Amino acid sequence: MQFYNQQFQAMIEAQVAGGYSPPPTIARAFKQRRMNAVSKALSMLNLFVSVTGNMPQATADATFTVYSKPLQRDVIVMGCALMSADERTDNRIGSEFRVRLPEPLGHLSQNYIFPAMAFAPGTYSIFFPAPFILRASEQIAIDFGLNAPQDGGLQNTTQKVEIVFFCASVKDCLTADDEELLQIAQAIIADTDYQRRVYLRSWTHGSRAVTSQTNSPFQSGVDNCVVYDPQNISTVAVPKGTLTTSETRSADEPLLIVGLGLNACGEAIRITDTGSGHSFTQGDFVYSHSLFYSEEFVTFTTRGPVFSYFRLPVPHLLRPGATLFAEHLATPDAVQSPFNPEFMCWEAITP
Repeated sequence: MQFYNQQFQAMIEAQVAGGYSPPPTIARAFKQRRMNAVSKALSMLNLFVSVTGNMPQATADATFTVYSKPLQRDVIVMGCALMSADERTDNRIGSEFRVRLPEPLGHLSQNYIFPAMAFAPGTYSIFFPAPFILRASEQIAIDFGLNAPQDGGLQNTTQKVEIVFFCASVKDCLTADDEELLQIAQAIIADTDYQRRVYLRSWTHGSRAVTSQTNSPFQSGVDNCVVYDPQNISTVAVPKGTLTTSETRSADEPLLIVGLGLNACGEAIRITDTGSGHSFTQGDFVYSHSLFYSEEFVTFTTRGPVFSYFRLPVPHLLRPGATLFAEHLATPDAVQSPFNPEFMCWEAITP
């Protein structure tokens, strides 16, 4: 949103001055902010840190605790998302929970809280008003309790639950490649008055969506480009344990990746930048549903990408010629298997 507001204000100033380009002082300030944003994106990395577990038993007095895995670096924790086994049945963690940070930070929540009170019912992905630093090798504990007064009952309590923390890691220094990329971005900024929005679609070459009733292809159902039949027809399920992949087209210039829309892209996902080799998910799989802000069904089984938008904690700078590579896993312990086709759309802006 800050990128939008800054450019919008520069355009207003241009209109006030009666031209396309903003006045020199406004242009210089806007370009400096853009350079700062690129430099910040180069010096920070997005990390998705999952805290996952299965409640061993569902009784009125059951409690259990799961821990984040220790990291090898300090990170800034900026927010989190809550996820039960499958949002198509009930995207709710039924039990009350609390988040315990390592001392001396103490509790993030001072007592057990009911998720539906702490998070808006349709939005299970939030950014904290006050981020905090999680030191290397320290862990975040999540306590779940079924004996709290406002507990949501025993729904999904023995299923796999996951809380994903959105973190940012600060790099010690820029490499020679980073410095070269920064110079390229600065040259682009110096030559352009405004930024452009760019969409990168992830696709699986040769993929074909079929109907579950007739096993016949959808219209134009090739390479994830699907024109749905006007009838309310479900897509075919992918067998559990299946691993599929998708990849964006190569970036032809540096791009600041700011967000992601997901549509029926498997139960779990692993995301990597092929240019830098950085894995957003640290080489692990996280529930793709944990990356939803909110989601609505556009058909019986299909989630709409507009409603399943996810904003990256910090912008990610994609190098020219690089792609974003995703692996989609139909997890064996999922309540339902994912549906074909898989689709992801990355939102980016030029420097």
